[in-house]
Amino acid sequence: MTLNPAQLTAVSEIEGPVLVVAGPGTGKTQVLSARIKEILNKTQTNPDNILALTFTEAGVVAMRERLCEMIGETGHYVDIYTFHSFCNDIIQKWPDKFAFAKELEPVTEVEKIQIMKGVLDDLPHESPLLSFYDKYTNIRAILGTISDLKREGISIEDFSKKVAEEDTNFKKTDDLINPKTGKMKTKYATKQKQIEKQRELITAYKKYRERLTEKGRYDYEDMIMFVIEKFKTDDFLLGYYQEKYQYFLIDEYQDTNSAQNKIIELLGNYFENPNIFAVGDDDQAIYRFQGASLENILEFSKRYPDAKKITLTQNYRSDQKILDKARNLIKHNEERFEKELKSDKNKPDDDIVLCEFENENEEAYFIIKKIAEMKKSGEKLSEIAVLYRNNKDSDELVQFLKKAEIPYEISNGDNILNDVDIQKIISVLNLINDPKDDLNFFKVLNFDFIGINREDLYNLTKLAYKKGYWNLLRDPSAPKEFNDLKVLLDRWISYSANLTFVDFFEKVIHESKFMDYILAKDDLRALNRLKRLFDEVKKLNRGDHGLKLKFFLQMLKDMDENDVAIEEIPLTSGKDCVKLKTVHKSKGLEFDNVFIIKCSANSWEKKRGGSNKIKLPETLLELATGEHDEEEDTRRLFYVALTRAKKKVFLTYSKNGRKPQEKSVFVANLGEITKLDISPYIESAKERLTLYLAEPKTDTLDTALTPYLTELVKDYILSPTSLNNYIACPRKFFYSNLIKVPHVKDKSLCLGTAIHAALKDFFDKYKKEKSIPSLEFMTESFKKHLKREVMTAGDMEVSLAQGLKILTEYYEREHDNMKIPLANEHPFAKGKVFMESVPITGKIDRMDIIDDKLSTVCVTDYKTGKSKSENVVRGMTENSTGDEFRQLVFYKILGDCDPKFRWHIMAGELYFVADGKRVTITATNADIESLKRAIKDSHAKIQNLEFDKIKKGKPCERCQFMGVCWGK
Repeated sequence: MTLNPAQLTAVSEIEGPVLVVAGPGTGKTQVLSARIKEILNKTQTNPDNILALTFTEAGVVAMRERLCEMIGETGHYVDIYTFHSFCNDIIQKWPDKFAFAKELEPVTEVEKIQIMKGVLDDLPHESPLLSFYDKYTNIRAILGTISDLKREGISIEDFSKKVAEEDTNFKKTDDLINPKTGKMKTKYATKQKQIEKQRELITAYKKYRERLTEKGRYDYEDMIMFVIEKFKTDDFLLGYYQEKYQYFLIDEYQDTNSAQNKIIELLGNYFENPNIFAVGDDDQAIYRFQGASLENILEFSKRYPDAKKITLTQNYRSDQKILDKARNLIKHNEERFEKELKSDKNKPDDDIVLCEFENENEEAYFIIKKIAEMKKSGEKLSEIAVLYRNNKDSDELVQFLKKAEIPYEISNGDNILNDVDIQKIISVLNLINDPKDDLNFFKVLNFDFIGINREDLYNLTKLAYKKGYWNLLRDPSAPKEFNDLKVLLDRWISYSANLTFVDFFEKVIHESKFMDYILAKDDLRALNRLKRLFDEVKKLNRGDHGLKLKFFLQMLKDMDENDVAIEEIPLTSGKDCVKLKTVHKSKGLEFDNVFIIKCSANSWEKKRGGSNKIKLPETLLELATGEHDEEEDTRRLFYVALTRAKKKVFLTYSKNGRKPQEKSVFVANLGEITKLDISPYIESAKERLTLYLAEPKTDTLDTALTPYLTELVKDYILSPTSLNNYIACPRKFFYSNLIKVPHVKDKSLCLGTAIHAALKDFFDKYKKEKSIPSLEFMTESFKKHLKREVMTAGDMEVSLAQGLKILTEYYEREHDNMKIPLANEHPFAKGKVFMESVPITGKIDRMDIIDDKLSTVCVTDYKTGKSKSENVVRGMTENSTGDEFRQLVFYKILGDCDPKFRWHIMAGELYFVADGKRVTITATNADIESLKRAIKDSHAKIQNLEFDKIKKGKPCERCQFMGVCWGK
């Protein structure tokens, strides 16, 4: 695309601070990428001396793709991050400077609630933070306010000072007392209560922070705070990054919060006139509720007085009529830069129409009928978006789409705990926890996967009428049809007491046949939700090794009571389907046709949750959001929705929901718009109700799996492990590596992980201090890492003894010959190394110099299992696979293909830590070419979705998917 004059000006201004105000559809990603290209062409700057920051991972991907289109593979070496991933990268690269952070795990939403519950339990009952009726009522408000403070980069110490200032100023107020009543005036009494709440918040904040640390947790917002505090106190670290980066580019600048802006400010302070290129649109600032600060973009010129401001107004997306209506809307906001977008597209027909319905059922029916009409006329479904403000707004429409068999993709991040199948397995867990709950027992007995037919169920229910199901099952005279269920329940109750929770959970989903039930449905979303729940179980169990069923179920209850979701990770499909999104999720996207649904005052003007956060001191004005601010924020949201459309916008709302409704004021702000005659679409109530009451058809593998997998494998990066898995069995690769069916980490892998981590810590310390650390340091490090693994007390005891024995013998055996490695756990960056266009990655445990002058090295991979001969390693014996040999040759190929890797890998070594045996491999050209062919062949087959089963044999007998593949 040729740059227009304003874009060209922005791209050419490569020195000093620049603010680009880029309206929707004005090509900001193009400008950002073109400017990076300009910097590389016009200066001596290396790609990794440029730092580009954006708001979302999707933004990172979009910028990287556009940049690579412009400058080729060099685009992979420009540092493009989100703010959080940038800070995380700093923490990971400097473990000695962030030792405290390295020991911490991110806190989950439910853990935050449980920790804050404990904090509130310790407050006096008269505390202003506690509600008289329910002391936990304010938990979300308290946690939300603490998050706001962190997003603004305000420490607890700074906040304490602000509250003290507020209190001092308040006490100096002249007219506190009403002279007639002798009492404090009402407005001041309210103010006094606010200050008392703020004081109590300081106490709660401090205790919350202490308990987070005690539990080994940190908040998501803490990551940026860690780096800010370290930059402020560590001149060397700050100086390193100030000297590394000469150019800064920030996308979606209107979405940054004060803490994120502080990172840029600290890095830019090295220069008198920093090369900061900020791109954003004040009219699209829609994340204030997440702490984004509109003031950052509005006050850029005050912060950088010499800054150039460039406004992009040429729109390449929408028809002019859409832009004109959008401008009519946004002009009602006062906090903004004036701009008038222009487009070369200007059709004579109406681009925005209003559709008014009697009820929500009619509204949903019209939308699916209109979509079907569009498809018939040749419109692509993928160019149709349905946008809404709240997740729940799509519920009824989704049911209609399913029943009308219109393919759709939803990116709401639905709460999986509301899913029918997930509720079934939770009911099973509740039954194990309390088998005397007869109502739940009856519910579980009705589940298909439990396998009890109706006649047997009803007979059992009659017998259980007086004594209950559980007592009946334990009765020796119980019907033999239920023996299997009794055995299963007894076994699961035993598992819940004796296994780790993740092991227990896996056994229940398999032994109950729930996993088979999910796989047999051929419903990708059902499997995706189960995987999401299993991932959450693993995360919780990692955080609490003693996690038990009762506590897990209480956590689910806490989540339900506090509206905390386990969000489904949306499946991105490559097929032609309608896109359903909240307006927030649609940011940065564009579609030919857009439906903005439920445009009622109730949906758009109702105050968002979170307004009950604790009012903060007036000196923290950037955190204050009044009703006027909230209305302007919501108007911006409506503006974003409108400007997603290229050709047509349908505004829909129903006059009667649960109560009578009127259209939103934002519709009125648009000016005069055409009202569509909807009668042809809704005249048949019978047809509408027939469709509404129909049974939805389940998406099958034939229609859903292929496009989903095509999208999934598009950017798949091969590692030595994934390559070996594919070669071993494409179907196992499909289950394990691609769709990732839930499974538990084997205890031998847990032991290996802890030993690897201990060796890394040991040699990191050796490399830093130049003296061999003690055996105690190595064993204590091992203990620390093993404790992070999830296993039973018995397995932990055995693994601990085994690991200590292995490492003690290793230390004694190798002590006199220990050398400082050239590198310790060297990672090859994902997405930045290509073998003839095939993306590859991997991590080397250890690297040692062979010849410094020739830059030759040997790479070592630690093995914690039983040692093997070279013939076994090479795959030259009857039952060997050659996995380890391929792994070492893969490392050689990685080294050759990574342009940033300056060493030549001459040899690969397997070191068996338990007995000290080594197998050294020098790859021949034939070995390398053979593996390259295998990599290209496997990658091509993965792209072609070739995931056939291997011939049934011994490998199948050891595979967890034996039952799925072969029915046993």
